[in-house]
Amino acid sequence: MSASANTLPPSPGDSPGIWTFGRAELDDHRHELRIDGHAVALEAKPYALLRLLLQRAGETLSKDELIDAVWPGRVVTEGVLAKCVTKLRSALADDDQAIIKTVHGYGYRLSAAVSARTVDASAAKWAPQAGEAMPTRPNWHFVRELRGGGFGQVWLAEQTKTREQRVFKFAVDGAELHALKREITLYRLLHDSLGERAEIVRIIDWNVDEPPYFIESEYVSGGNLIEWCEARGGFAEIANDVRIEIIARIADALSATHSVGVLHKDLKPANVLIVADGELAPPRIRLVDFGSGRALEPERLAALGITRLGMTQTRVDGDSTSGTPYYLAPELIAGKAPTVQADVYALGVMLYQFLVGDFRAPLAPGWERDIDDELLREDIAATADLDPDRRLGDIGELARRLRALPARAAERARERVALAQVQRQQQQLLRWQASRRWLLALCAVFAIAAAAVGSLYLREQRAAAMQRDVNSFLNDDLLAAANPYATQRSDLRVRDVLDRARGAVGERFAGKPAEEAAIRTTLGNSYRGLGDYTEAGKQFTRALSLLAASDGERSVQAIALRRAIADDEVLETRYDDADKVYASLLADLAAADGDASDAALELRVAQAHLELRRGHDEAAAKALESLLPRLRESKGNDDDATLSALSDLGQAYRGMAHFDQAEAVYREVYDARQKRFGDAHSRTLEALQDLAQLERSRSHLDNAVDLERKVVAGREKTFGREHEETQNALNELASMYQDQGKFDSAEPLFREVLAVRERTLGERHEHTRNSMNNLGLVLSLQGKLDEAEGYFRRVLAIETEMLGADNLQVLILMHNLADLERDRKRYDDAEALHREVIERVSRTLAPERPERGLFLAGFARTLQAQKRYAESADAFAQARTNLVAAYGPTHARVVKLDQMRVALYQEWGRPMPVE
Repeated sequence: MSASANTLPPSPGDSPGIWTFGRAELDDHRHELRIDGHAVALEAKPYALLRLLLQRAGETLSKDELIDAVWPGRVVTEGVLAKCVTKLRSALADDDQAIIKTVHGYGYRLSAAVSARTVDASAAKWAPQAGEAMPTRPNWHFVRELRGGGFGQVWLAEQTKTREQRVFKFAVDGAELHALKREITLYRLLHDSLGERAEIVRIIDWNVDEPPYFIESEYVSGGNLIEWCEARGGFAEIANDVRIEIIARIADALSATHSVGVLHKDLKPANVLIVADGELAPPRIRLVDFGSGRALEPERLAALGITRLGMTQTRVDGDSTSGTPYYLAPELIAGKAPTVQADVYALGVMLYQFLVGDFRAPLAPGWERDIDDELLREDIAATADLDPDRRLGDIGELARRLRALPARAAERARERVALAQVQRQQQQLLRWQASRRWLLALCAVFAIAAAAVGSLYLREQRAAAMQRDVNSFLNDDLLAAANPYATQRSDLRVRDVLDRARGAVGERFAGKPAEEAAIRTTLGNSYRGLGDYTEAGKQFTRALSLLAASDGERSVQAIALRRAIADDEVLETRYDDADKVYASLLADLAAADGDASDAALELRVAQAHLELRRGHDEAAAKALESLLPRLRESKGNDDDATLSALSDLGQAYRGMAHFDQAEAVYREVYDARQKRFGDAHSRTLEALQDLAQLERSRSHLDNAVDLERKVVAGREKTFGREHEETQNALNELASMYQDQGKFDSAEPLFREVLAVRERTLGERHEHTRNSMNNLGLVLSLQGKLDEAEGYFRRVLAIETEMLGADNLQVLILMHNLADLERDRKRYDDAEALHREVIERVSRTLAPERPERGLFLAGFARTLQAQKRYAESADAFAQARTNLVAAYGPTHARVVKLDQMRVALYQEWGRPMPVE
């Protein structure tokens, strides 16, 4: 930090007090900018910048000096400084730069003539003392201090003659005066909107014109909640129903304030006062201290003719994170704007503390174990959820729920009795009904599909015979395979039925190759729907051999089967084999019909999909952008082929970090499928998952998890838990939990998915390999390094053999293994892996790919762990350049990288360079 940073006084006591320049005044004691005597809104950073320029008026200050002083210890670009200057000039109406001059290539200078005057030093430094008379109120004497710290000093004072007692809150600097003004404004809004509310401490008078600045309010003799509990011997002496009713009464009071658009924002036990009503239980309450509050509907102030005191500028210390940490909502800590949900969260924490009997108890993971009553657990969860959108929308609902606890408990008991009875009645029929439902659906789909496929193979005069054969197959083979009396099994799955029927196809259609080909094609599609691509490929291949023997491999039917086999090889990750088949098919189509046929167009779309599966996002996007206009013209905007191509284009855009373009494409697909199929259809859920994955890529993790849970629920209901589509959704959900740092939730899901995939797909399948890597990563993040290393090395060996050493997936695995070796302090091994990854990436990936930055960041951390700070700083700088180019400077990954760089320079003991 430059020397100029030390000239910025931390409080008005070190400053002249009031600077005058032109038509403007900066009142450092009141933290206020005035133009022609009227207060002007000014944010915190422009205020600090103006203050520094006034202190050194006439002197040209460099950009580095200004950044170091106004943003100490922060990584800030010159663009941020320029934006701050623009806001300051706007507040000063300095369009012609008559006040603040730009010195091009260097910095800025305040050119206006400046004069300064001090405030009354004695008034500024005055502090109350017990027994003394209050300035401007000689008949009032201070009794004792009620609370110190926070915003202002709070004292109990007594009228000499009447012995009436009142509370005075004083402001000793500009920030505290600002809070007093805010409290006055919000009280007036509450009073004029609601009238005299018994639940709000009444403000009687105030003085914000000259020091000492204060608010005068009524005295509530019972003290705050903490003092009241201590006076009764602690929580052990307070009945549980009394505690619950107190929370309900606080909820009533908050509901009233929220109804007129007022947030408290610093709700805590110390800001809830108790009215001394003898032994009355439960007692009456009063809310106090709205100095951190906010008016959500400022227009109400104007409508009521209330001056917006304390709301004309942003406090220097910010606003969003004011409050007490125990009760501060997570979204406020994250810097988001406050809503009524912030007060709901604070009261949820207080409810938990009241129930466990400890004001110091934080609402930490595992809090549910402390609450025996399941309904109260639900109430705490409904108010103190980390996601504000999941909290109660109306705090008054909490009061209603708490007061209805006995009735709710009785209703819950009745529900359990009824549910148990229903479960007993359904248990005996459940398995057979499930099998029957799936079987009927399968038969309907099978009959339609077989007839449709058969129409491709047979001339019209054979259609009736084909229909008879299909009906016979369904009745005598498919349905017979599911008969529980014949099989002696009542738990048959669709897969079991297909397997049993498959064995009868050859015998049933002996000498009828076209019919057998049609049935086997339908069987192949059914197996593909179950996620068994290997068996699907066998059925397609057998059908193709039957047709090729009579019609050759260039017939329409044979081409369709060759395309199905190639698509299957893509799903099985045999990309080179699929590419060869697509190229061969295109050549055959070009020879027969030219290159402009619909079949050729669909094959080129399939090739673009193959590029996407290979990780070639740019190539896939370029191909799809050129093909989609032809698809829309040929198929229409809502056709499945068009929507599938759009989904692929969205995935390519997402891989390239073109998130806005991806969202537009994904939204078009989702809206079309929802309109056509409804919310629960698998196609709609597929589009919803695309949106969830996009939110994850954008680091909007709460939104991503909410969407992905809907996908999991929909797929499990339709397909069952072990179906590939459900497992894919569970894998994605686990990855999102991992991104949130919820490893306890992620690990069991990753283990489940890996076990299912190993059993159903085998260890060499792409999805199984992906699961091994995911499980290894979440284990390493939890410090389970031995088990993690076993998974990493196992999948690395398989992927290197199958994909080659330069494949991106292999490089990601090597990077993960290098990070693990660093965590085990095997620095030589870690560095060797990092350097190999970076060398291969420089040869195989485009310079703008973000993976380069991520790999460099991992290498930088390994260098830092060895205290090779200069090398680490250089690697971090290269990584940042890459990630900013890929994502932009505000992306979550860039922000996280900047945090790691700050930590590096702090550990190194060097100043961090300004970007």
